[in-house]
Amino acid sequence: MSNMDQEKKAKHHREYNREWSKRNKERLTSRRKELYQINKEKINLQKREYQAKHRDKKKEADKRYYLKNKAELNEKQREYHRKREDEFLSAYKKGKSCALCNYNEHWEILQFHHKDKKKKLFEITLFKIAKKSTEELKKEIEKCILICPNCHFLLHLREKESKNE
Repeated sequence: MSNMDQEKKAKHHREYNREWSKRNKERLTSRRKELYQINKEKINLQKREYQAKHRDKKKEADKRYYLKNKAELNEKQREYHRKREDEFLSAYKKGKSCALCNYNEHWEILQFHHKDKKKKLFEITLFKIAKKSTEELKKEIEKCILICPNCHFLLHLREKESKNE
């Protein structure tokens, strides 16, 4: 068999494999997942060994990837923290009621009101913008009471009226 015939045969074989792979994509994906689960520990061990051996290369590759995808990675990180912080505030409010009128039908609408404005470092709802940590948030929450929007509005209205007198 000549070199030309071998090249034609190899090319045909590659094209056939490519077409077969397209037709059987789900089957291949399923098999890959199955094999990964079977060999998971072995694969992870190999990854760790490779990374330990090629630490500098990995570090450089990670740096290049970060620089290339900086905006997207930062946005993902912000979104992760935003979600975590929202979950924290929701978990804190859940099951609680207004400290003034005991409204508890929709705990989601409860608002934080600082008991002493002089001790207020930042607004609870703006702590993400203020770039405060969860620990700082917890300390600030301790200075507040949870109240419904109606009571909150009335409280501020009375404060304004007392200042004007």
